[in-house]
Amino acid sequence: MSSSLDGHCLKVNMSPLDKSIFDLLQYGKVEKSINKLFTNINSLEIILNYEKNLHNIVSELQPSLERLFPELSCRLHDEEISLSSFFFTDEKSDILSKAREMGGGQFVDMLWATGLAKNILNSNENITLIVPLSIRNIPDSIRIKMNNACLLRQMLKYHMVPGKQLLSSLKNNDVLKSLYETESIYFNKFHQFTSLSGALVKNMDIEARNGVIHVVETFILPPAVDTISLLEERKLFSIFVDVLKDDEFSSKLKDSPHTYFVVTDSNINKSNYISKRSNSDKFSFVLGHIVPGFYFYHSLRNNTVLTAVDGSNLRIAYYDGMITVNDNLIITYDLFSRNGIVHVIEITL
Repeated sequence: MSSSLDGHCLKVNMSPLDKSIFDLLQYGKVEKSINKLFTNINSLEIILNYEKNLHNIVSELQPSLERLFPELSCRLHDEEISLSSFFFTDEKSDILSKAREMGGGQFVDMLWATGLAKNILNSNENITLIVPLSIRNIPDSIRIKMNNACLLRQMLKYHMVPGKQLLSSLKNNDVLKSLYETESIYFNKFHQFTSLSGALVKNMDIEARNGVIHVVETFILPPAVDTISLLEERKLFSIFVDVLKDDEFSSKLKDSPHTYFVVTDSNINKSNYISKRSNSDKFSFVLGHIVPGFYFYHSLRNNTVLTAVDGSNLRIAYYDGMITVNDNLIITYDLFSRNGIVHVIEITL
């Protein structure tokens, strides 16, 4: 505070820092809680900035969801509950504090704003937290939907796995079951790259007081549909779709994850008119374009040879900064479905 005498009146000028403290008190934060946080975090400026950022995040979410749909189990927690959870909880040394320390501050803020942070800290169970360093990869179409509190909580729960799951104990193509309706998170290790549902792992197996943390490069999005539906939506791959829908053919894939190198109908017929052939020929053709396991674009390394379901070899090569499969250019990549990864190539293999 600073003061000056103006005649017989004492004029008080409030500094910006004092004004922020005053605002906290106006919000109902008592001196004891502010002092407690200052002791733990050792920076009042960090506390103030955190509180302001949290208010901004909450204000962008949908606060009326609980009022409009009280029957929903997935609800946005009241803003003051979320804020008071932060101000009255010792976050020091727990999994959320560690996640923030590792660069996941934006992700942790969203956990607090949706009430999930309070659930994590109050639980007696260990949890595995997949912490993204960036959320910039979220498409605009999904980002708009994040105003829906239920959807946001579901997306965040896709980054949470019950118990301590160490990546060092997993094998390529192992699956973790997330807290979002047990949706699968796919673990892949290929050469020096490790990924979770396509997001590159930057750090892993970081122990915290009530769980373990894996840091990934980007936000991971739960796949919305299976491979057949994904291809049907694009209306360009009916030859592949018809074969994949056949019960006899689907039994060959055994419901396990696969990588699909697909070609549009027009380009298939340009090369060998496969649509005129028998079912067995079509089966053989499609099997030669499918590889067991998940191979995201970033895991396709130069001079690697993949083995298709029919036993044929698919040679990966780099060409002028792009990736080819048996000399065919991949033109669209990493279309992620519940049971596969789809890459679109120019012509048939």
